[in-house]
Amino acid sequence: MGGGAPCFFDNMDYILAHSYSVYLRASPQWLAHRIYGNPKRPIVRKYKSLDMLTSFVEEHLAEREPHYRRAHAIVDVERQGRAGAACDIIDRIECENLL
Repeated sequence: MGGGAPCFFDNMDYILAHSYSVYLRASPQWLAHRIYGNPKRPIVRKYKSLDMLTSFVEEHLAEREPHYRRAHAIVDVERQGRAGAACDIIDRIECENLL
């Protein structure tokens, strides 16, 4: 699901009612660095510098974060890394008997 999907209509209410939602939290700087120059993300191709992309991410994250923070769980992927975040999510799912 795209990053903006929870922000439209009653999508986040639907997500919360019908699934287990996890917000993979990271700083705008970390996110921008991760997606900078990625040809699979056409919306970011127009940003010629990492600073410009970081500003774009900061703006969008500020708008979206209130929706994201409603998730069942918040996992800091920047601090934990991908493997640590995956283990954290699995632990949460198992602890809450969601399998």
